[in-house]
This record gives sequence, C-alpha cells and structure tokens, in this order.
Amino acid sequence: FPRARAARARNLRLLRDAAIAAFMGRYVITELIRFSYSRPRPFEVLADARQIIEHATGGSFPSGHAALSFAVATAVAFYYPKTSIFFFLAAFSIGVSRVAAGIHWPSDILAGAIVGIATAWIIRHLLLSVSV
Repeated sequence: FPRARAARARNLRLLRDAAIAAFMGRYVITELIRFSYSRPRPFEVLADARQIIEHATGGSFPSGHAALSFAVATAVAFYYPKTSIFFFLAAFSIGVSRVAAGIHWPSDILAGAIVGIATAWIIRHLLLSVSV
C-alpha cells in the first residue's frame, strides 16, 4: 500500500516537527527569555484581578502554553493547512483562557504565539535543509 506508506511517513514527519518545535519553543526559547526578563503576572500586580487557577508567581512573559500550542498548530499547517485552522483556534482559545484566568497579560500570549510560530518555521526549514 504505497499511499498508506506515504501518508504514514508524512504523519511521522509532522509528529517529529511538532514535537521538536513545541519542546524548543516552550522549554528552551521561552525559558531563555524568562531568565532574561522577569515579568509579574496580572494577579500579582492588579488588585481587582481574579486568579481562577493556582499558579506560581513571576515568569509571565512570554506564555509557554501559547508558544507550545502555536508551535504545534504551525507544524500542522505545513502538512495539513485546512486542518490547522482547528489547531490555531484551539491555540487561540488556550491563550484567551490564560488571560481570562488572570495568569497572563495579552502581550504574553502574543509573544508566546510569535515564539511558537517562529520556532516551528525555523525547525521546519532546518529539517528540510538537512533532509535534502
């Protein structure tokens, strides 16, 4: 079944790209930025901010959740552009929920999205140049 083999290979490349981009965006790049720049969370600064979920203080910028989810959505977009719409909607929803929970500022989410998208794009192009 050559078509099934091709689809399996494509899905394995997608999984590889998404995993590497998500890991690098969330656990390497965002942590390097947080190490350089410590920003307080909204519930630490605003008296009327409602913290819906428990979270440690500090390290708000950029959002690791946004970086991870947008990295995965971008990796999916390279292989399945139409399906990626659902992944981007989910990533956006995650970001909105983090702001609504009082854990992040909107700019944290935007920066995390930029980190995730850029990381996935860089990983994709690095892996393409290596495999050719």
